[in-house]
Amino acid sequence: MAKFCYKFKYFIFIFIFFSQFIFTDNSKNIGKNINAKNCVIKNRAEKSIAKKINKTSSIEINIPGDISGDISGDMGSVENKIQESILGQLGEVFVDNLTYDFDLSFNKKELLYLLGFSTGDKINSKRLLYAVNSLIKKNRFEKIVITIDLVSTSFEDKKNHVNINFSFVGCWIFSKVKVSGVWVGKADYGRYYTMEPGDAFNLESHDHAINKLKNLLKTQGYFNSNVSSKINYDKKAKLVSVDIFLDRKSKFDIRDVSFFLNSASDKKIEKINKLEVKINKLFRDKLVKNQYSKVLIEREAGQLKKYLATKGFFQVDIELIESINYVENKVDLKFVLTLYSKKEFAFYGNNFFSSKNLLDKVLIYGKSAWLVPGSILSSEIIKEYRDKGFWSVSIDVKEDSSGYLFNIKEGARACVCCVELVGVSNFDSKFLIKKCFSNFLGVKYFEQEFLDKSLDDIINSYLSAGFWDVKILKHDFEKQEPKTIIKSGLKEIGIVKEFNKFFGRDKSKDIQNFYKIIITIDEGEKSFLKDINIKKAVKNIEKTVVLSGSEDIASCIEEDALCKSFESILQSGPFKKFNSKYNIGSNSLIFDSNKVAFDVGILEEQKNWLLKYFKDKGNLYVEVGLNLERDGQNISITWEINPGKIVTFGRTIILSGKAVETDYVMRELLYKEGDIWDNNKIKASVSRLRSLGIFDSVHLYPYKASEKEDQKDLLLKLNPTDPYEIRARVGLERYGISKSNMLGQGFTYKLGGAFLLKNPFKKADQFMVDFDVSLLYRNASLSYIVPWVLDNRVKTTFKTYANRYEQPGFMSSKTSLYQAKQDGFLVGFNKIYKKLDFALNTGLEWLETSVKTGREDLAIKVARAINFDSCLLGKKIPYLWLEPIFLINTVDDKINPRSGSFTLFSLKGMLPTERKYIDSFFVKFMFEQSIFHAISPRLIGAVRFRCGHIFHKDFKDITPIERFYLGGAHSIRSYEKDMCPPWGIFCDNTKSFSDSVRLTESELKSVKKNKIGFVKSKVNKILSQDKDYTGVTKSGNCQNQWVIAPQGGRSTISANLELRFDVYKSMSGVVFQDMGTLFDDKFSRSNFSQATGVGARFNTAVGPIRFDVGYKWKIRNEFESKWAWFLAFGNAF
Repeated sequence: MAKFCYKFKYFIFIFIFFSQFIFTDNSKNIGKNINAKNCVIKNRAEKSIAKKINKTSSIEINIPGDISGDISGDMGSVENKIQESILGQLGEVFVDNLTYDFDLSFNKKELLYLLGFSTGDKINSKRLLYAVNSLIKKNRFEKIVITIDLVSTSFEDKKNHVNINFSFVGCWIFSKVKVSGVWVGKADYGRYYTMEPGDAFNLESHDHAINKLKNLLKTQGYFNSNVSSKINYDKKAKLVSVDIFLDRKSKFDIRDVSFFLNSASDKKIEKINKLEVKINKLFRDKLVKNQYSKVLIEREAGQLKKYLATKGFFQVDIELIESINYVENKVDLKFVLTLYSKKEFAFYGNNFFSSKNLLDKVLIYGKSAWLVPGSILSSEIIKEYRDKGFWSVSIDVKEDSSGYLFNIKEGARACVCCVELVGVSNFDSKFLIKKCFSNFLGVKYFEQEFLDKSLDDIINSYLSAGFWDVKILKHDFEKQEPKTIIKSGLKEIGIVKEFNKFFGRDKSKDIQNFYKIIITIDEGEKSFLKDINIKKAVKNIEKTVVLSGSEDIASCIEEDALCKSFESILQSGPFKKFNSKYNIGSNSLIFDSNKVAFDVGILEEQKNWLLKYFKDKGNLYVEVGLNLERDGQNISITWEINPGKIVTFGRTIILSGKAVETDYVMRELLYKEGDIWDNNKIKASVSRLRSLGIFDSVHLYPYKASEKEDQKDLLLKLNPTDPYEIRARVGLERYGISKSNMLGQGFTYKLGGAFLLKNPFKKADQFMVDFDVSLLYRNASLSYIVPWVLDNRVKTTFKTYANRYEQPGFMSSKTSLYQAKQDGFLVGFNKIYKKLDFALNTGLEWLETSVKTGREDLAIKVARAINFDSCLLGKKIPYLWLEPIFLINTVDDKINPRSGSFTLFSLKGMLPTERKYIDSFFVKFMFEQSIFHAISPRLIGAVRFRCGHIFHKDFKDITPIERFYLGGAHSIRSYEKDMCPPWGIFCDNTKSFSDSVRLTESELKSVKKNKIGFVKSKVNKILSQDKDYTGVTKSGNCQNQWVIAPQGGRSTISANLELRFDVYKSMSGVVFQDMGTLFDDKFSRSNFSQATGVGARFNTAVGPIRFDVGYKWKIRNEFESKWAWFLAFGNAF
């Protein structure tokens, strides 16, 4: 039965097949028959191709050791290998499985980033080639083997699936060099090791660097030195570090020096012998007993050649013979000098120029000076004289085999006393003379240099006013009679210099050689702007390409966008200043009725702006051409722009001598692959990476910047710093200045340091332990800092701290009166925008103010003297606090600003966590504004204004450490630190302090009399207290035991003004005026403080060292000093 059913089904199938030909149209049957045949043929072809495709392809890539050169040839061979593989035959494939193996540790995320694809992605040969290109640029591998296995293929849906395996053989990379054996100059010696971290390690380069160090030590006098090195191989990471050990031993001394002269032409042996004796006398002592140094020897050899040139020997060969005694550490030097033809140069009659000056002028010809004819040498000397105003100078030259004799007649020196301009009709002559000739006329005698500068200024003045064809036809000098000069009063003919300034008050004196300069100018016609046009540059195209379809549409869209861009350009940048003077045409500024003078200077300005504009838009290879057309007085400017293709960011390839986490590096970059190129983003990215503090150096630059590419890869070269860092700080601080002791009571030490653990959790994080200690404070803190919170770049700081302040102290004391304690922990968030720096700090803090141990008897007196509630003494008050801070910094240089501003705003709220201290809550407001302006290249004006207020009911409940104080090196510089009024006063009947800090009888009388700088009600009460409070009776047993202490203020207003000026090289000076006041509820004029003073600055690479002296114009009380001085680091603000 089963067989019958099978046969029946087979019969039905045959019947249906033949019925297609019987019951259908023959043409259709024929077409279907052809299609069927084609399908059969196609299937057979596909099967044939499938048989030809290899199931496995292997691509082996050997990478050259140095990829800094051109690798295009190597990439060409790689491309051929990829095209010959499965990928090249199939076109696009799907990656079913991506595997990789290394012989070194490598970040997997970084590998996937460099490849640009992963499992499940569709790739083609072009994409694989780009991946290989990125891997080669990584400069981490010497061999890459790519194995591609064909898993399945389907010609119908074109889905081909492969497995890809990358096998990497890493190369040895240089990571760091460490120099030991010397205390000073490690970095200088390390620079001779030319390999940089991230470079492929090269043994030949290593040996070359070691030999250079050995030679260097010998040139420095360390002839017994030994240089050894140890190469450390990290097999896991394939990194190489080098330890260099320098054993310099003793430096050799120069024991003896001798000079021997040989003459190749001069037969006068006696003269040569005398010269030899003189040279030994002059130069021997400069070398003997000095430590050996090649620099010293070469310097003296140069001086010796100059000396011999003055004697007529311009051609000298010097041979140095060194005899080294390795036992005694001594070197004997023997100079053998071979002298050739001698020609002496003698000058007579010269007064203005010394013979040395004239000889230096001759020596510009070097060894050939003795071959130059005397007439040429004399013409050079005459030119020097004429440039200085000696117009009648004459030189008689006598030349023989022994040399030259110049007989000079200088004559009188010319003085140009006035200027006359001829041919000037479009300017005021007096205005031009004052503008262009002030420096020329401001010198006593004629100077050609100043005249050339004045003539250039005149031309530039005309060009900026539109006179394109201006010429100075000639300038003549007309001699002036002394009587004419005196009668004219000078000013009537446009003279800037004053007659009396140079020649005294005796105007009747017969002054000769005065001249007037007459300058003839051809102004030409004034040129005006007709229009400014911007258009796309047209290039010569040999072959015409016809675009069609979507390409044609895309081209039109691009052209339209470019035209719109041109229209916006004409309304911005340097074109914007013509806003009220033009009509906008088709990509043109048309100056119809409004005439605008043509200024040549606008061409450079506009071109630079256009280049920057298009480069900022991503047109990295923009070309800007200029076409000027002139029609009479009208000038047409046409800018021809060839923007080129927009360049986008490619991949960023990290080069480093150590393994770095890709995640925290890539997130600092402000651009992504495919973004339009922006140089500002590159600079900002570098700044962000450096701010992490975990790299010694950061360099980000395009790979082969000169090559024009639509997409540019970047190389990011990072040199990670050591994970551990120890910092130390040492200094001195002066304290205890008084009226009787301007030098102060002495100096206190300042010690500080920090220990940093960098990047412990591979998140660019840091642990830091910091401390500072002196007689006036003791601070310690532990911080943990991370640059990111989740996916936001918010610098977050977790910090615990313990601070002790011996402050604010009291007048003229060696030791402080009470101690402020500040313990707590905080969490700080810091977000930096382009110009705004925002921080938010919050935490828990314990504040305590207490009188120092052993002085408890003075506790109540001290509290009342500083206007502090005595009930709060010795109490540790817990506060929950919050402080937002806004900072805007636009200064051009943080160390020595010349322009810009600095703005700071903070608001700190302190809320006690215990109910019994609730009256101690307060809100503290602070504002600061600094402005810097360059008045001239050598003069800077600086102004700072500060104000602040504490919102609180009772001033006495505010802890002293949170109050405002004035005085010190960064405040009012005529007062010691924090010593500006208001003051308090208390009686030290316990004699806890030395007599130097107590008020004298006359000083106490002045306090009682005027009470300036004190709160009068408080002082009256204290001075009249009975024994229960003061410890003395009203009869005055407390006399000569009164001590002054500053109270601080609830509010403050202050201002600082400075004029900073350059003096000489690294030296600069400052004149300053400081002023400010502290007060409680009401403004008090008696508390107003000021300082006028001067200062000196020595500028260093890390900031200026400054010395300031401040003077009080008026002192309030006898115990005050009129002066205060400060030696500090950094500017006052």
